[in-house]
Amino acid sequence: MSAHHPSPNFAVINGAQIHYELSGAGEALVLIHGNTLDLRMWAPQVEALSRRFQVLRYDLRGFGKSSLPTGPYSHAGDLMALLDHCGIRQAHVLGLSRGGLIAAEFALTYPEAVKRLILADAGINGYPWKAFAEFNAEVVQFAQTQGVDAARKHWLSSGLFAPALANEQLAPTVRKIVGDYSGWHWLHADPQRLVAPSALEQLSSIQTPTLVMVGEHEIPEFQDVVNITHQRIPNAKMVTLPGVGHLTNLEAPDAFNDHVIEFLTLRH
Repeated sequence: MSAHHPSPNFAVINGAQIHYELSGAGEALVLIHGNTLDLRMWAPQVEALSRRFQVLRYDLRGFGKSSLPTGPYSHAGDLMALLDHCGIRQAHVLGLSRGGLIAAEFALTYPEAVKRLILADAGINGYPWKAFAEFNAEVVQFAQTQGVDAARKHWLSSGLFAPALANEQLAPTVRKIVGDYSGWHWLHADPQRLVAPSALEQLSSIQTPTLVMVGEHEIPEFQDVVNITHQRIPNAKMVTLPGVGHLTNLEAPDAFNDHVIEFLTLRH
């Protein structure tokens, strides 16, 4: 176990302090967490994946122990600078939910830095969200009128979290990580820069071998995004994980890890 024990580190890059952990050895594999979460969401992956890869997980700017945004930035730019800081030239990139959106942005911005791409229950910038956008607006309203605690509570009532929160072993972990989220994005306009034209419009230009993963009980709009992503990225492979919802890596860690390892070690 000691060989896989991560070392917590901070990188000062692009005017921000980014918290990250490196573990294992081999080809580099980056794990990008979802909205209101942080690198702790990948705990069920680290040991299994560190046996085969050098695993880099980090807190996005604005989340976890990383610093809050103070001016324009891009998550893709932050990740590229973090890879440089760690001496990594090329990596497999895996993102879940908002992390998947960022992974796609990264693959479009720095295609030469990505070996293989895994988008798990991923959002994509440019998708015309309706129900989920309305729900997010409610969460922001709660934060600005009743405070961040009320907003966190409403956020956790989303269908995204329902299957995970119904799992007695998993619920405390999810509540703890979301409970530690500052709520900054609900109280401030995020000055992040996204690719233009939108990632949705550019999906067909992603040449990286790509695996698209989704939980069987994912909410309808995310299911739609996943289907579009699968259709538009050339030669993308799709896997549906049975019996689980949005947080596939936490809800079905063994199956999730197996699919990741199989895809990344497959000869293409």
